[in-house]
Amino acid sequence: MKHFVIICLFFVTIISCKKKEDDSCSSCSVGGGTEPTGFYFAKNSGGTIKADSAYFYPSTKTIIAYYQGMTNRVIIKTSAQTVGVYGFTTTANTCKYIEPLGIYNATNGSINITANASGKMSGNFTSGGGGVATAISGNFKDITQK
Repeated sequence: MKHFVIICLFFVTIISCKKKEDDSCSSCSVGGGTEPTGFYFAKNSGGTIKADSAYFYPSTKTIIAYYQGMTNRVIIKTSAQTVGVYGFTTTANTCKYIEPLGIYNATNGSINITANASGKMSGNFTSGGGGVATAISGNFKDITQK
């Protein structure tokens, strides 16, 4: 009888210890893909590069993203940092890419700021121009204010 009780307890324990399914999902997409936080860009339609750091500066209306320290930088200056589209065809709105080989200056394209609230900014940009590259494009999500 003692063995019977031990065996019953063993089976009850196994049955009651069903593995819990993981409810969390850091990479699940519900209703489509989600854009990761940070600053991502590509030059000349090449592979996507994730910036090491990126910030926006309200006082100068500038976004700066750094890759490999200060070796490579994307600098976007706009006439305002409110939600909207800003064309790179004026002197008030510029996009510049700096790398050891030289400088790229956008001559066309635009930046689309999709959100700017609570010290975080999101959006995307695309441009064409000349210099060390012929095009720079990318997106950013929840970059922080400096």
